[in-house]
This record gives sequence, structure tokens and C-alpha cells, in this order.
Amino acid sequence: HELRTPLNAIGGYAALMLDGIPDPATPAQQDYLRRILVGQEHLVGLIDTVLTHAKLDAGAMTYRVEDIRIGELLHAIESLSRPQCVAKEIAYDCSGCDVRLVVRADRQKAVQILLNVLSNAIKFTPPNGRIAVRTQAPMPGFVRISVYDTGVGMTAVQLASVFEPYVQAGNRLAGQEEGTGLGLAISRQLARGMGGNLTA
Repeated sequence: HELRTPLNAIGGYAALMLDGIPDPATPAQQDYLRRILVGQEHLVGLIDTVLTHAKLDAGAMTYRVEDIRIGELLHAIESLSRPQCVAKEIAYDCSGCDVRLVVRADRQKAVQILLNVLSNAIKFTPPNGRIAVRTQAPMPGFVRISVYDTGVGMTAVQLASVFEPYVQAGNRLAGQEEGTGLGLAISRQLARGMGGNLTA
């Protein structure tokens, strides 16, 4: 939390300067300010991830469980991940999903889990690849949401440790900007905290 406060101040002042306060910035200065904001947002995101992990480890996470239609979750994750798919020309397919299925979950955390999984699929799928989301009701009281992609896949060693905290698959397709290696670990803990599970 002591890191977030100065980072938010940096972002706030950079945004003001980008808006021309107190004086208009030159085009070169605007470019630098945009870079500062991107870096600031990335660092705040990393800190938030670590704080969430610490909260889960401490058993202090709370859940607001409610009935949610699968269609609402699919709409949320599609709209949030579409820009990444478009940028890499990745086809996204959720046809065949039963949007009428209802799950009992914390809406925000369910979206976070699905978005983490989908972001990883996009990250490790090369341009012009394909990602598919499917739903099943394998037995009464259970719903399975699966994400498939045409990415590079994982070795048996990587697969065995994919949900361990601070572990990253490490791949040239991932790009330069790395995360904390907590996304899938947090997602699994959140899923289990709501009575579900996350598997690969």
C-alpha cells in the first residue's frame, strides 16, 4: 500500500500534464508522459496482484456469491479481451456455449478468473491463431467453462507447476513485459474459495 500511493500520485500528475495543466506539453513531452502512464499502470497492476495474493494467503478474501448467467460472464470477458485479440488477429469463438446456464459465484472474481485464463491464452497464441470458449453441464449442480487455444502449449514440467505462485511459463511469444507469475495461482485460489476449481 505504501508503494501504491506515490505511484498513483505519479500517474495523477502525468495525466494533468498530458491534459495541458499547468501548460501545454510539446508532442515529444506528451509521448514521454504517455510512456510514464503506461509504466505506472503496469506497476500498479503488479502491486494489486501481489496484494490480492497476500489477502488470499491470509484467508482474508470475502466473496459476494450470487446467481449469474453464463452469457453475462462471456459478454464481460469478450468485451475486455477483444482489443488484445484484434491486435494479434486472433479469432475468438464462443459459439456453442449455453448462455442460459447459471453459476453461483462472485461476479467480479469470476470475471477475473476467466479474464486471467483468456489473457494467458492470447499471450501464448501466435498471430492469426484461434481461441475457443466452451461450456458444459457435466452433472447436476456443476458447470464447466473451458478455454482452448492454438498456442504453443506447455511441457509436462510446465504443466505440473503452472498454478504455483511466482512461476512463469517463459516463452518468446509472451513479449517483453512480464507479470508476477501470480495470475493463475490467484485464479485457482479464487475458484476454490467459491467452491469451484481451476485445472489445466
